[in-house]
Amino acid sequence: MQQLRLIVLLFVSALLIASCGRNNPMVNVVEAPLMAPQSATMDAITETILSSGARRGWKMTMLEPGLIRGKIVVNNKHTVEVDITYNETDFSINYVNSINMNYTVRDGVANIHPKYNRWVRILKEDIQDQMQQLQ
Repeated sequence: MQQLRLIVLLFVSALLIASCGRNNPMVNVVEAPLMAPQSATMDAITETILSSGARRGWKMTMLEPGLIRGKIVVNNKHTVEVDITYNETDFSINYVNSINMNYTVRDGVANIHPKYNRWVRILKEDIQDQMQQLQ
C-alpha cells in the first residue's frame, strides 16, 4: 500500500511539473538598440522593420509613424500579435494578443508558451541584422 501511494504521488508530481513547463515568463523586447547606421532615415528604418518581419511570415502593418503591428499565424492554430515601437536609435516589441499560446497572468507575471519568446527573439535579431545592412 505504501508503494502504491508513492507511485501515485510521483505520477501526480510528474504531471504537475509537466504542465508547469508548458509556459514561461513572457519576455518582451524593451528599447533594444536598432543598430542602424546614423545616416538611416525613418522611412528606411520603417521599411526594414516591415520587411524583416515579413521574411519570417509576420503580417506587418504600420499603424502610425513609429508603431508597427506584427501578427503571425502558425499552422492555422497559433496566433501572436505584437506592437513594435521604434525611433532612430532603438525599438521595443510588446505583446498585444494571442490565440492558443496559453497566455496567463499569475502573481502579476505574464506567462506564455515558450514559442512566443522564441518568435519574438528571432524577430528582434532579424530586425537588428537587417538594420546593419542599411547603407
